[in-house]
Amino acid sequence: MSLFKQQRDHVRLSIQDTTVRLFKEKGYENVTIDEITKSVGIAKGTFYNFFSSKLDILMAWAEQEFRKFDFTEAMNANKTMNENLDRLIEILDKAIQQEEMLFRSFLFEIIGVFDDRRFDFISIFSGVIRSSNDFNKIGTQLIDEKINMLNSTLYLGIIHWFRQGNTSQGLKEHLQKLKEICLYGIMTNFEEVGK
Repeated sequence: MSLFKQQRDHVRLSIQDTTVRLFKEKGYENVTIDEITKSVGIAKGTFYNFFSSKLDILMAWAEQEFRKFDFTEAMNANKTMNENLDRLIEILDKAIQQEEMLFRSFLFEIIGVFDDRRFDFISIFSGVIRSSNDFNKIGTQLIDEKINMLNSTLYLGIIHWFRQGNTSQGLKEHLQKLKEICLYGIMTNFEEVGK
């Protein structure tokens, strides 16, 4: 690796690490680009050579955090959808508990800039459901819609929870209740409903 590339990587990492530290200390909303550049000791132009906004740094942080978690633990063919989804909720809850303030900011920001290519939750939910030992009970009709409904319900449940001013305490139980409601609907065989 060339010295120039090493220096660029060092500056990028320094910007990212310093910004995440500032987010944790002051809150995402309270950190400005000016504050970031002063803390790192760089010009604004240098910042914009690496990131287009502080949101880019928040998204990069979230992407790194999600890579740390082993969602395959929630894809156990020996367990039911209910059990696998409980495990997924536990994994998400643990992540949120560790960095609640940053996850809260991430969730509020991602509503406006959701990019399926970076955070493909739907494939995680699909994998969890399809790997469950009772997958065949949900019927094949509208399977993608059922998975999308579950994904949207839990995702929006998290957003709504924090918008109400709640802390992460109780979030897991809230998500489990939403999951139960969704599973009740998912397990309904639509072919029989119209009869």
